[in-house]
Amino acid sequence: DFLEVSSDAGLTEYRIMDMQGRVIQTGDLNRFEPTRVSLSNLTPGLYIMSAVSNGSIFTRKILKE
Repeated sequence: DFLEVSSDAGLTEYRIMDMQGRVIQTGDLNRFEPTRVSLSNLTPGLYIMSAVSNGSIFTRKILKE
């Protein structure tokens, strides 16, 4: 199980949180190439992923089945 993350915005790091706001996973992203983020340690459910780029934060919901 993985999520491929890519962006023209130059994302540098990510954080995955559960719906209570607890940080479950963090890591670095490659600014120039897509990065595979492993979701294998997550139990099925809804999560929030935040990624940082030049001081801006982008947030998306993730559903792990």
